[in-house]
Amino acid sequence: MSGRRRRRFDQRLLNWYLAKTLPTEVHDDGKYRIPTQYENLDPELSSALNRIFYLREARSVQALEQACLLASNLFVNETVPREIDQRKVWHQTALARLVDCDIVFLDPDNGLNVKSVKPGSQKSPKYVWLHEVSDYIASGKSVIVYNHRPRKKIESYLVECAARFSSDPVLSGKRFSVMTFPRRSIRDFFIIPASQTHEERIRQALQSLLDGPFGRSGFCLLQPTFRGFAE
Repeated sequence: MSGRRRRRFDQRLLNWYLAKTLPTEVHDDGKYRIPTQYENLDPELSSALNRIFYLREARSVQALEQACLLASNLFVNETVPREIDQRKVWHQTALARLVDCDIVFLDPDNGLNVKSVKPGSQKSPKYVWLHEVSDYIASGKSVIVYNHRPRKKIESYLVECAARFSSDPVLSGKRFSVMTFPRRSIRDFFIIPASQTHEERIRQALQSLLDGPFGRSGFCLLQPTFRGFAE
């Protein structure tokens, strides 16, 4: 390995995509502590998260930010508006904060929007809209999106995603990595590099995760890389 120091991602932004609790829901965010059998994967992180868990009513994204556990150093923690016009303003405000960012993590309740949920509907704040992802990529920022996968096999689901991404002129032909955490409920993280330089740094980061305790234990796994259909 050469002595040349590799450049890290200098600025990272986390958009929490905070959604209000619906009248039909119980607000129970953070109700689960780190299970004992997983604490040894990262003892320091597990201990810190469990301390926040025991805060009870004081559990919040602000507590996570103040604990300095995340690589992110910029945050969007305003609640996602339901109204379409207000959401556009909210999204543009978030974009304006990342002028100097390299990578953005989007953390909605549910993930990418689905056909059954329309813009402006009650559940719409729980989803990231594809054009919002596209706007981040168009501005030169790589994106990681949390996505709670529906009950579909990963192979067919990725084919659907590739077709969907190919419909967007910015995302079409982009290379997508998908990191899956299969324990308990299945969670996928879509990772879209904005450039070849970012793609190499992301590849190294993912490999480091796979080579560490999380990957060796099977806690996470990397799906085959795919592209949107159009090249």
